[in-house]
Amino acid sequence: MHFVYGDLQYSYNFLLLKLSPGADVPKVLAQVDAVWRSMFPRIPVARGFLDQSIERMYEREWRIAGVLGAFAGLTIAIACLGLYALAAFEAERRTKEIGVRKVLGAG
Repeated sequence: MHFVYGDLQYSYNFLLLKLSPGADVPKVLAQVDAVWRSMFPRIPVARGFLDQSIERMYEREWRIAGVLGAFAGLTIAIACLGLYALAAFEAERRTKEIGVRKVLGAG
């Protein structure tokens, strides 16, 4: 799409419109569609809202963050199981050590 401003030509792949806060969105979109069809009758209108486009861009990152969070939780759970196993092993070893000392006459 080319726009001419004076002697300069600009080429863009998109056009941004800022709506006022109290604007009637369906009415404005209908007007935009009518103007577009009058200017470019063979090119279909492909429109969307900026907040929706940004949300689509970050969907992948949100999914990756969820997967990484799940794996982080799994890693912490496995680490806790390992610490529990080490503590149980040490307690059992100390129990045997105390039993041997008592057999040998320790107080």
